[in-house]
Amino acid sequence: MMEGMKAVIFGATGATGRVIAQELLDRDISVRVVSRSRTNLERDFGHTSAELVKADLFNQDHATHAADACDVIFHCVGLPMDRYTQHVELGHNTAQAMRSTGARCVLVSGYWSFGAGAALPINEQTQHNPTDEYSGARLEQEKIILGAGGRVAVLPDFYGAGSHGVLMSALESIVKGKPATWFAPTEDLREFVYVPDLAKPLVDLGLSEDTEGERFVIGGAGGISATKIAQIAGRSLGCSPIFQTVSPMKLSLGALFNKQAKSFKPVAPIYRKPAVFDDSRFRDKFGGEVTPYEQGIAETVDWIRGMA
Repeated sequence: MMEGMKAVIFGATGATGRVIAQELLDRDISVRVVSRSRTNLERDFGHTSAELVKADLFNQDHATHAADACDVIFHCVGLPMDRYTQHVELGHNTAQAMRSTGARCVLVSGYWSFGAGAALPINEQTQHNPTDEYSGARLEQEKIILGAGGRVAVLPDFYGAGSHGVLMSALESIVKGKPATWFAPTEDLREFVYVPDLAKPLVDLGLSEDTEGERFVIGGAGGISATKIAQIAGRSLGCSPIFQTVSPMKLSLGALFNKQAKSFKPVAPIYRKPAVFDDSRFRDKFGGEVTPYEQGIAETVDWIRGMA
């Protein structure tokens, strides 16, 4: 680690941004946290030594100024579905900030960039085949950052406190005593990553000096079925959760009347296929531990209950 190093986190108030910030602070690395919302920055980091910066990263000058005097950028911005393709614009602005300031960068990306039906297990050699505008935008953003010499971390879907995704939505429904929505056969295996497990790997990648222009897959605790998820969550809640599979036809009908269903429909094919990951290349270089689903799901259920 360089003495006097400073890191900046774009999208710091999201789930990954928060755990990265804490990991950096725990290592006594100076941290600048960036968000469009000063209120959210105060909420999440007002009690820490982090430097709080309100900025609109869609503004090139703002993005460059936010990275000024920093050694590494952690780009953790996640956009809602109706703005998802704007990840490309953010990629361009971050790449220009890298060039202007000399900062290295880690882009926190997701496996959507491989498209639906990617060969399993997904690793760095898996062929990219974008199947919708969202997966295409994600891949284009990765290429922009890699072209500027950045690093890309490709992750499974997240779960854990403050995160969003299909597993989080399912667990939230289970806690409320409702059927959990699922898009694939309940015995198919899908892999998820527990957000706290990402702190050390992502910071290690950001601090590394020999990974310029490289993409790394970082997995979770392996594949798990909806049936197994229900068993683990059920033990925490003392109930028998139900997973309700949404057929393509039902989703298409829902998309006629529901904005959220309409925006999700293009990526639904990604969720109708199993998804497991091979992160041996990353683990061989950086190591790291993963939380078993039995522990991570139980802790997440407890967090959801506490937020109710």
